[in-house]
This record gives sequence, C-alpha cells and structure tokens, in this order.
Amino acid sequence: MPFWRGAALLRKLSPDRKTRPRDPCGARACPVPHARSHADGVAPLDPQTTIRENHYARLSVVPVGAKKCKPFILEVFVASPEAGYKFELVVEKACTSTNDALWKLVFDLYKKDASGVYQQLVHVSFKPVDPAEQRGVETLAVEPVSVQTARVLRKEVHPAAKAVAGVAKPTPAQKKKLRDAMSKTARTATEIEV
Repeated sequence: MPFWRGAALLRKLSPDRKTRPRDPCGARACPVPHARSHADGVAPLDPQTTIRENHYARLSVVPVGAKKCKPFILEVFVASPEAGYKFELVVEKACTSTNDALWKLVFDLYKKDASGVYQQLVHVSFKPVDPAEQRGVETLAVEPVSVQTARVLRKEVHPAAKAVAGVAKPTPAQKKKLRDAMSKTARTATEIEV
C-alpha cells in the first residue's frame, strides 16, 4: 500500500476523526501526489497534507554493494580553554551516493553571556584534503583525544577562532591561520605519544 493511502487509513481509523479523509489520488495510483496541478483538473492538496508528504520527499536510498558507509555525527571533545569560553569538537561522517565516506572536523566556539548561558560565536568546518588529515579525523572518531591534540586545540585553534568571532569577512591570513590549526589538530591525532 502506498504511504499516502496508509496515512489516510490511519487517519480514518483514529477515534478523534469524525469524517473520512479525502483520498488525493482517487481510485488510481498517484506516485507523486503533491506534484499534481490544476492542469490535471484537480485542485492542489491542502497545505497540511502537502507538508506531510513533502516530509517523505527527503528520503534517499543508497544501494548496498561491496562498499558500506554509515553516516554519523560524534562529539569527541568539550573543553573550557579560558574563563567564560568553551568549545566543542565534532567529527562528522557523510556518505556519497556511491558509498564513499566524506569526513569533516567541526569546531564550535561558545562564550558565556551575562545570564550564564553559552552563546555560539564561531562555527568552523574543516574538510581534510590530504590523506594524513583524513586519517587524523577518522582516528578522532575512534580514539580518545590525546594530550598533544588537546594542546593544539587549546593553544592554536581556540585563539584563531576567537580572532574571527564577530568578524563579518575574515581576512585570508585569519582563514589560513585557522585552517592550519585545524589541519595540525587532525595530523596530531595520528601521532603516537611517548
């Protein structure tokens, strides 16, 4: 049974429903009910139905093959580098339509306001380019953050991110400093501590 007919059946069976809901497709199959127009001789669907059906339109199906990829978002580190500030380090893994992994390292900087609530100042999204950086981001997802990596985050990434907080257009030098610091964070994640 198509999902919109199943939803109509559920609405029909609900005890608080007094009347039978109208079937947007009638007796024929309607593969994309929200795409129908006045040209078909049928009035568009009511807004509430369209919203529900558009929710299902965001579905994506990836065929299962030899390569497997499962996306996730993982918060790996939270620290307070100085009074009134905190940052979060997040590793994100997304998947392409061919099941290739896309890794990203995210640094979010927050500052405590007068009411004691942390407000986000900066969101830095770092996509690794070379294999060493990618291995580092992957390592951060499965290994604890090392002392050396935490030191780089606290002493290099935090000041670079703080410098661009509130700046509408960061300069190329500021962007480079921040990118280099994030790259160093990823690289130090794979280094072995002695």
